[in-house]
Amino acid sequence: DITDVFSRLAKGEPVDAIPGIERHDEIGNLAKAADVFHAKNKQTTQLLKDTQEANIQKEALNNALAKEKTKAEQAAESKSMFLANMSHEIRTPMNAVIGLCYQTLKTELNHRQRDYLSRIHASARLLSNLINDILDFSKIEAGKLEVENIHFEIDEVLKDLSYIVTEKIAEKDLDLVYAIKTGVPPSFKGDPFRLGQVLLNLVNNAI
Repeated sequence: DITDVFSRLAKGEPVDAIPGIERHDEIGNLAKAADVFHAKNKQTTQLLKDTQEANIQKEALNNALAKEKTKAEQAAESKSMFLANMSHEIRTPMNAVIGLCYQTLKTELNHRQRDYLSRIHASARLLSNLINDILDFSKIEAGKLEVENIHFEIDEVLKDLSYIVTEKIAEKDLDLVYAIKTGVPPSFKGDPFRLGQVLLNLVNNAI
């Protein structure tokens, strides 16, 4: 009977009971060894079952991740197509606003009209640059956003800044005063839009 039990255990077959396990002789020792063998078989079977279930769950998770990745890629593609289609429609009216402001500023205007129009022109140019940044999001995602390296007048950057924040300054009954230190050159080479963004954030925080 013990030999038959070991034979069945070796084949991985189920064993309901092990005969002679209560004995205290050599047969009992063999029965106890068979019982240990039986327990190890059950542990191995359970471990195999758990591993199979874990593999099934892992496969399901991988499938779900693959589907989500596909959705994300499709969403990114749709976003790119949408922005590409909107690019012309958004830029065209903005360029018209900037161009008409520029042309109007060259006409005869009273001081208040010129002041208001200058603010509109400065704000429109800032908005145009921001729109370009948004539309060029693909460059941002790829880490290829370029900084311009052009000649510009520092006074123009500060003047545009003052135009943009004038209303917020007036609401709080504050004064905005900027002065260029003696010795600072009037023109620089770099990115006036990025510099203007930084200064605008600082001034807005200060206000």
